[in-house]
Amino acid sequence: MNRRTLVLAIVAIGAALVLAACSSGGSSGDAGGSTATTTAGSGSGAATSESSSIAQGIQQGLKDMGYYDGAIDGIYGPQTTDAIKAFQKEAGITVDGRWGPETHAVMDAAAGSDSARDAIREIQVQLRSLGFYDGEIDGLYGEATTIGITKAQEACGIELDGVYGPETQACLIELNS
Repeated sequence: MNRRTLVLAIVAIGAALVLAACSSGGSSGDAGGSTATTTAGSGSGAATSESSSIAQGIQQGLKDMGYYDGAIDGIYGPQTTDAIKAFQKEAGITVDGRWGPETHAVMDAAAGSDSARDAIREIQVQLRSLGFYDGEIDGLYGEATTIGITKAQEACGIELDGVYGPETQACLIELNS
């Protein structure tokens, strides 16, 4: 069995576990059950080190699994969004190009590394430093992380969906400057 087949098998198992958890009271998709969407755009290029390293962690995890072949530049732009969509499609989960709880959980299970959790930890640290997060820095994209992201989105006047995407990355960069 080659590595890609093994990864897809792990993804399928992870997706089944995530979907089972979602159907028993959790969110059904990356948007936490919200119908709001974030337009996938390009990054600003002038990312703070915190926002940049979050996107770098996501990019590295996607690259390790063969979904991303761009530079690990920390910009949550079209290449990152397309790679996330490709991963989501193969995993059989909601395809929206955004990094939410469902995508995080399935990628974390599939990656066999800590890159996904590290990215969430960095988001949590950044949200805490801005006063939007008071939960444990655990690397889990749970309710407290979703609420923290929503609070940051509200402060920036962007759509409130609790999902870390290009607009939220730009928002956090703005709030940190």
